[in-house]
Amino acid sequence: MLTSFGALTLYTILIFISLGIFDLKILLAFIASVLVSNCGGGSAKGGVLEISATVDPGYIEDNLYFLEGEYRFIKPKNASLVKHIDIGSDSVIFTKFVNGQVYIVAPNIDQITEINLEFTIELNDGTSLTEQTKLEITPINLNIPETRPLPYAFASAIGAYDAVSLDSNGVPLYNYKGEITYHPSYIAAYAYNHYRDYYYHENESSKKKFLDASMWLRDQCVYTTYGFCSYRYFNIENEYYEVYSDWTSALAQGQALSSLIAASYLTDDSSYLDVAYDALSAFGYLAKDKGVMSFRSDLLWFEEYGSETLDSGVLNGFIFAMAGISNLSVNFPEISLASEFFDNGVSVLESEIDKFDMHFTSHYNVNLDSDKIDQIAGAMGSGFDAYHELHIAQLAWMLGKTSSKIIQQMYNKFIMYDFGLLNLGQLSGTGFMKKFNKVDGSQPINSDYGLTRLTDENWTYGAYWSTKINSAHLEIVLNEDVLETDFLTHLVLVFLDESQVPPSIEIQSLGGDGVDGDKQSYSMSDAGVSTQIFQVSNFQSVVKIIEINYPVSSTKIRIDFNNSGIIALREINVFYQRTSLAQLMQEVFRQ
Repeated sequence: MLTSFGALTLYTILIFISLGIFDLKILLAFIASVLVSNCGGGSAKGGVLEISATVDPGYIEDNLYFLEGEYRFIKPKNASLVKHIDIGSDSVIFTKFVNGQVYIVAPNIDQITEINLEFTIELNDGTSLTEQTKLEITPINLNIPETRPLPYAFASAIGAYDAVSLDSNGVPLYNYKGEITYHPSYIAAYAYNHYRDYYYHENESSKKKFLDASMWLRDQCVYTTYGFCSYRYFNIENEYYEVYSDWTSALAQGQALSSLIAASYLTDDSSYLDVAYDALSAFGYLAKDKGVMSFRSDLLWFEEYGSETLDSGVLNGFIFAMAGISNLSVNFPEISLASEFFDNGVSVLESEIDKFDMHFTSHYNVNLDSDKIDQIAGAMGSGFDAYHELHIAQLAWMLGKTSSKIIQQMYNKFIMYDFGLLNLGQLSGTGFMKKFNKVDGSQPINSDYGLTRLTDENWTYGAYWSTKINSAHLEIVLNEDVLETDFLTHLVLVFLDESQVPPSIEIQSLGGDGVDGDKQSYSMSDAGVSTQIFQVSNFQSVVKIIEINYPVSSTKIRIDFNNSGIIALREINVFYQRTSLAQLMQEVFRQ
């Protein structure tokens, strides 16, 4: 038969097990405390010796080993008991307590360095304690690549820089609101585009221009107390993203990496690689520390606008940064930090990419007024639909680096969403660039509001097709790639305002063999019709997304509007699987 003490002890063990607490030190400490209390507060009684109840369970590993710039999430022992952890050291180190784990980044150093760390641990029961450990950091030395590095993935022609202003060292200058300054991303783009020209055409003039700009990238990376360096925007601000002076961009940071690697090869100078690695480490630090990272889904997101007060979540800047990280990883596969940043980037993109889906185009960012027209990718850029098309190209490149099904699915959607004409120079001359070969229909009010407005990719303001004809109609001739699929999945109609939306429409396939398909009617108030409304100054855009799943037997369809007044329509679009184009683009951007 169990004694009362034995029964209590067994009962306690069962409770520990039920709570998922299996740590032997904690269990022994509890048993010891029970023994002490049962022995008259610790005095020797009945031959039982005094047992101490102060057994330290230990929450942090005794010794930590990092490479310079390496980041790691460290889960404390007995994590269920821990509420918060702070850290102090006799040197600089960045840390944050994230989702029950300690996020640590080792500083960049020149020689093997040992740092004493002191952790202040707050437990759920309100008590706190301290623990000491040592962090040993090993420096990284990169060897110059043996083969010529590939150009930056998104490098293009150099014609845009024909009239650029240069300083006395051949570094391009940027005119910002009338002030001549240095723009890190502009300099990095100037560099890698000229490197691309030299790589493919052996243009010695481009080589010199590349090296002049790359020397600036090597010498002007600003070092922090943490030992990493970043490219600072000192005289350029963006109030919308709350960046004003002395801020860092993941865009520039990633773009610079590729140029620094190539410059080391062409000059046989490893100092470019030292800076490249120190610049890479910026992806592990927050903006307040002049890094470019924020936390999203407990993963690292790389911010184009390194604001200390907000996280913007800009997609194109994130992927531009990933391209630079990838370049470093490809050339130095033995360096784990670059591959870890890239793998993290794939994971966070998988977790966040659906937030960029607007179901007819894509968001530019996902945090800041993303319902505003000037923050929608399909409404921004020098050309209509420009940033959405950039997203398509970037995801095509990503799929050359990962087999992610999530990214593949969003890539396929984004291609479907394109408003009709992919304006990508790499695909010039292909037969799959456009959706619409011809649009005909009811006569417009006048030539300023003609049918060509419907496929000009401008769905946001200004131009539109308008007719007074009752029961107006459109006849649309699609590109032949539509016949690769069995269905048109959606029809998109962008109206001038809600008063121009008819109560219903009819869709009919016009057979090339003279046999027309059945008409199918769709009410604008059906559950299968979604609506998004955007305001631009005094203009409005009413986007109707109509789920049709309509069988396609020809490239020609007719749309009848059951209207009794004026129709004013900004743009039309249709969704279907663009398989050939998707595959072609992946091949073009595979690197």
